[in-house]
Amino acid sequence: GDHAGARAVLMAVARDANAPDAVRADAYDLLMKILVRDLDDWSTAATVHREWVLLRPGDARAHPWAPMVASRGGAARK
Repeated sequence: GDHAGARAVLMAVARDANAPDAVRADAYDLLMKILVRDLDDWSTAATVHREWVLLRPGDARAHPWAPMVASRGGAARK
């Protein structure tokens, strides 16, 4: 598929302050899957995860990503 195109669309929705928080959180969820599983972009995933948690701290979908992002995202930035 067009992972780069999907990444761009989802990034725009996730970061759109005018979109409902629930829609933005759905976009962050899908975006994380594309960044990590399809694009292996841990550095961007770390940034996106941080934004997601700030937007919806109680979103249970974000929590399983935390340890992976902390270990891989941090390593990718070094």
